[in-house]
Amino acid sequence: MTNHDNRIQLPIGTRIFSKGERYPEARWEGTATITEVVRQCTDDTWEYRVRDDNGDTRVVNIVGIPVSEETRKFFDDYARGMLD
Repeated sequence: MTNHDNRIQLPIGTRIFSKGERYPEARWEGTATITEVVRQCTDDTWEYRVRDDNGDTRVVNIVGIPVSEETRKFFDDYARGMLD
């Protein structure tokens, strides 16, 4: 499961990760950047051309977006017991 409703179009330049990338670094930082919005599919999801951090490009349509800095700070604080 991703953290993004894939029926909502993301803008070019958005950092994303693939639905199969479930390791923390992918969820925190993303693994690719959207370079082109290709089309809207029949299931209302959006298809994107992305460039991954190795420079390879591919087309994907079920993506997640990295956790924001504010959300990471919240979880870090929570894990340290700083929040009630």
